[in-house]
Amino acid sequence: MPVSPRTSAFIWAVIAVVDLVAVCLFITSIILGRAHLKERWYNIVVLIFIFIAAILSAVTSRRWWRVHQTQQHTAGLPMAAPAPEMPFR
Repeated sequence: MPVSPRTSAFIWAVIAVVDLVAVCLFITSIILGRAHLKERWYNIVVLIFIFIAAILSAVTSRRWWRVHQTQQHTAGLPMAAPAPEMPFR
């Protein structure tokens, strides 16, 4: 299914924002983890933040891959180009 350039730009913007949120959550979890090492409540919050950041990162990676494959497919390019073989000397 072809995607218009405007839709593609919107999808890439959403991916970038979600990835930025994941990075911010990960950094926040590191800061919270270092600041309050002895309090159990903060450790639970840190683990939840890291878990959410990992899920968001996985979602954006998969979405990036799907958009990239769609762009290649609509451009008429092969899905995966084989590596050129080098002759032995």
